[in-house]
Amino acid sequence: MERYKEQIIPLGLSLLAGVIYLYTAAPSMAWLDALNFVDASVTFGVTLPSAPLYVFLSHFFTLLPFGSAIFRVQLFSVLLASASLFLLYRIIV
Repeated sequence: MERYKEQIIPLGLSLLAGVIYLYTAAPSMAWLDALNFVDASVTFGVTLPSAPLYVFLSHFFTLLPFGSAIFRVQLFSVLLASASLFLLYRIIV
């Protein structure tokens, strides 16, 4: 039972943070370099501050059949942020 608690708590926290992130994410607005990343993700282009892995992986989220391209890339950012929070909790605790 203790082992399940070690996995459920960080998973619940990361899901909660992901839901809050998604709720507060702008559905169609981009600011500064964010538009460059969305454009590069959709077209497999090159961004100024090179982030080739982010662009490559976020391209698959731009293929989802709902929302705008900006919102779909934000979904990818939500996934990465939630996974980072999960791993950080597992490392610290």
